[in-house]
Amino acid sequence: MAHRVIEDGLGPLKTIFGSEVNLAYEDKWAGSTDLVGIFDDKPTIIDFKQSNKPKREEWIEDYFYQIAAYSLAHKKQHGEILQGFIAICTKDLLFQGFKMDQSKLSEYEDKWFKKVEQYYSTLSTS
Repeated sequence: MAHRVIEDGLGPLKTIFGSEVNLAYEDKWAGSTDLVGIFDDKPTIIDFKQSNKPKREEWIEDYFYQIAAYSLAHKKQHGEILQGFIAICTKDLLFQGFKMDQSKLSEYEDKWFKKVEQYYSTLSTS
């Protein structure tokens, strides 16, 4: 699977800043990205997924939220991220790449902040 992702999906990757990069946004959330680098000439959060079957974009919204959370934390700690890329490979070695351009990334960053606000507001009312 790794070979398929590298061969079919990571051609536009020019520079790697880090892999398994630990990120945190204040005391709100934390996680580790799979890869941060320059992809298609833009600073990008890249996430690798494996799947039993091909995905449709409407099925992977949780992945978009995950990229948005990592992007916001990376911006806070290290600097700008302009896009996200989700690299999925099935057990049958079918590669799929889903790019989040800057507009989509901003949209999901806003949505992520709203989810976090809702979460913490339910804690304060409990």
